[in-house]
Amino acid sequence: MRRTSALLPAAALIGGSLVLATPSTVSAAPPTIAPAPDRVIAGAATGLQRPIGLALGPDGRLFVSNMASTPTPGSVRAFAPAASGNVPAVAVLDSTSPGMSFLTKPAGIAVGPDGLLHMAAYNDNAIRTFTVPATGTGFAVQSGIGAATLISAPNDLALTSPTSFWVASGGTDEVVRLDVGSTTRLRTLDTPAPMGLAVHGTSLYVSGGNGTSPYVKVFSAGTSGSASPSRTISGPATGLDNVWGLTVDRYGRTYVANGGDDSIRVFAAGATGNVAPTVVLQGAATQLDSPSDVMLDGAGRIWVANDTVPGTVLRFAALAAPPTPVPAPPRTTAPSTPRALKVSGKVTARKRVVRWKAPARNGGSRILRYRVVVKKGKKTLLVRTVSASRRTLVVKRAKLRAGKLTVRVRAVNAKGGSPYAVKRFRVRR
Repeated sequence: MRRTSALLPAAALIGGSLVLATPSTVSAAPPTIAPAPDRVIAGAATGLQRPIGLALGPDGRLFVSNMASTPTPGSVRAFAPAASGNVPAVAVLDSTSPGMSFLTKPAGIAVGPDGLLHMAAYNDNAIRTFTVPATGTGFAVQSGIGAATLISAPNDLALTSPTSFWVASGGTDEVVRLDVGSTTRLRTLDTPAPMGLAVHGTSLYVSGGNGTSPYVKVFSAGTSGSASPSRTISGPATGLDNVWGLTVDRYGRTYVANGGDDSIRVFAAGATGNVAPTVVLQGAATQLDSPSDVMLDGAGRIWVANDTVPGTVLRFAALAAPPTPVPAPPRTTAPSTPRALKVSGKVTARKRVVRWKAPARNGGSRILRYRVVVKKGKKTLLVRTVSASRRTLVVKRAKLRAGKLTVRVRAVNAKGGSPYAVKRFRVRR
């Protein structure tokens, strides 16, 4: 049954971005906002039936993959950049397209900077690559890989370059790295029931685990096999219960399509463990209904596909940038030891001069003074405090005793005193 959460803080649009209003009471629950979409593609003319994959082409066209819904065959539909409302697709790939009788249930899709369409064929356990016509059904297969890759029930794919991608092989509980048109497995990652994929920098983000423990995992570059992810978002506080597609914005925030409660859940950059999202898009005004995929365009606007019959594609304004963290004040410590301590003058001189240099590190707080102590053995002969601007002290022989003496100098700041610098010298009557 569809669930709609009560709204907490209101949302406002400022400069094309969603801004959260300050809640009147403090709550442990994540902020929930219910913005209305600024663009909706829906209606009989669109042909959308169970849309589950989204991609943007380099020319601005929106590509939507339709999972088959009896009696409607599966398809990939391309809409004009400004498409909105009940509008037909400008180009359609389905089982009626030339040479496409094999097309049954397309799942995840991606469009590279070269304009080629890459499609995960769920029922055929294959990945196929097509050239895309400007209009009509003139898609042409460039490559197709299937059984030899050993992938099964591919749910999603994510390009790492125009010629390489990751695919979520749901039937084998793994994510596989392949080159376009090649059946050679370059890398594999073991993870249960993978559903959605996103590449951000050198990291791979994977959503999955439906039916056991829904998760988002982040794998660092170079990991393979059963290697542990660098981060895992999972647990009751996350609110994840039926995860599908995901994406990552330029701030490192992770957006997850959560079909179980008709929400888009957004997690902070670096989030890990059983953590709550920083914001949740949810509520009647959003028109979210079984969201299956989420992506961001170049302006950071949020696109969502609703896996419904008939289907709907929604677009929301970009979330406001996260607040810039206030850097912690530098940690203040005591200074380091004064340097180059020495005692000048002959052993019989009537005056001796103690000299030193300031410490290499002041500990993050200015030097206030220096403390100078002269001893013979355990007997203290002289104690002086010298201002921070001075680094010399003249000592008359009358204050000293013949024999072996030591002089100790420490620097003092607001945090405390440094270790003593120590120098031995001799006095002769």
